[in-house]
Amino acid sequence: MPILASIGAGSARGFGEGAGVSVSAEFDYLVIAGGGAAFGSIAGGGGAGGYRTSFPGGTQVTLTGGVTNITVGAGGAGVSCGAVEAAAGMGNKGIDSVFNVCGVENTDKFTSAGGGGGISRGGVAGTTNKDGGSGAGANNDGPKVAGVGNTPPVSPSQGNNGGTAGQSSGYDRSGGGGGAGGVGGNGQSSAPGASGAGGVGAPNSITGSAVNYAGGAGGGTGGGNSNTPGPASPCGTGTAGINVGVTGQGPAAAVNTGGGTGGGTAGAPNAGGTGNGGSGIVVLRYTTASAPGSVSIAPGANSLTPAPCSTTVATFTVSGTLTVA
Repeated sequence: MPILASIGAGSARGFGEGAGVSVSAEFDYLVIAGGGAAFGSIAGGGGAGGYRTSFPGGTQVTLTGGVTNITVGAGGAGVSCGAVEAAAGMGNKGIDSVFNVCGVENTDKFTSAGGGGGISRGGVAGTTNKDGGSGAGANNDGPKVAGVGNTPPVSPSQGNNGGTAGQSSGYDRSGGGGGAGGVGGNGQSSAPGASGAGGVGAPNSITGSAVNYAGGAGGGTGGGNSNTPGPASPCGTGTAGINVGVTGQGPAAAVNTGGGTGGGTAGAPNAGGTGNGGSGIVVLRYTTASAPGSVSIAPGANSLTPAPCSTTVATFTVSGTLTVA
């Protein structure tokens, strides 16, 4: 594969690479998975993709000469409008993002789990599709079980649980999806009321400027226009739930943010559709002065750019490779 971008530090050659000594560099990382999508018909909000980072102040990883594979997870696929109102279904879970650490000193890999998919009313009890980096909000009919975040468990936690659903008659206020910075909001029990808000996302400045990632999505509504959908996550990237009676397609979450998408609505004859969850992103940052002979990335859709404080940032918006030589 051709090298499509490269930044190197020639002085590293003087430290023994030519004599058979392996080159290496210390990297900070940010690994965000794809966010979950909700289904239609009063679904809980989609959970945010898993959020794992060493920046700022965490333990860096050592990359020794060789190729590191990067997988950027897609967001869960949305559900097109047109599903009948009473349909029970599961929103699609986001896809994992993976940073494989290769080389002599590291054989581990860092995986952020895709966000949980929001389940519609009457949806399947016990499904693990609702669990993930952050869990989906509870649906307001049927099992009413919120998704569990930080699934599978890692430390520090990669996400939070979804919110619960309102329990009054009418079954029309679902929970919000969990986010990297907090649990999803609960649907209100009293009528009229609101569905749960998406869980708060998390800002990170590994690229040199603060960007919000991994916000949960608001829960969908039904049962009358007096009820309101769950709002989008504050400081995050999930979308709001869809109001009752709306039959158009709900918005997709922004790409490369890991945000979830809002729950659909009940509205005869069709439930409102939901957009795709936000795709993930992987960012690696190293101190330029301590870099090995070269660092290169592929394909060209990704970027390798200088950043503040004499650092360089490799940003992966699509799956690819990083080569240390």
